[in-house]
Amino acid sequence: MKPLTLFLFLLVVLLLTMSLEALVPSLAFLGQVHLVFFTIIFCFAALALPFFGSLFFGFITGLIEGLLVLEIHGQHVEIRLGWFIIFFMLWAFMLQLVSDITDGVRWELHSLGAGLCTATFLLGEFFLLSFSRGNFFITGEVFLLSFLSAGISLILAPLFYGCVQFWLSPPKQNSTTYLTPL
Repeated sequence: MKPLTLFLFLLVVLLLTMSLEALVPSLAFLGQVHLVFFTIIFCFAALALPFFGSLFFGFITGLIEGLLVLEIHGQHVEIRLGWFIIFFMLWAFMLQLVSDITDGVRWELHSLGAGLCTATFLLGEFFLLSFSRGNFFITGEVFLLSFLSAGISLILAPLFYGCVQFWLSPPKQNSTTYLTPL
């Protein structure tokens, strides 16, 4: 598949996932864990696209996520938009380096990348919110909720990887080649 077609396909899936995420409530049976699905799509795009395509996808992901969670209290913004953009572009850069080192996209990299990206995203968002609000305290529940959400992303990432590989794989040609007479 051509990189531009893959980019557009993953961008549509990213937008659908982010809109679905807003509609899905937190899981009460897991202690109000908020599911973060878009990091699964982001990590696949960062691994599968060429270098500048993955950086641009990171920019788009950070911009959209930053605009979705942008909250203004009084006269000041809680989390600046630039943090999301830098965060996802940095992750795209790191995943692209790992992809180059291991010679391509592998489901193990995608799964680990999705889990680590989700955990660092949620913890970073918590730290930034705590600093901007002025009350910084860490409880075990913060880490538990972040790592539970990261674990769910880690488990769902191979499923997404397999579905995308199945849908986007080129059709197999069933042709029989006969020996030509000499």
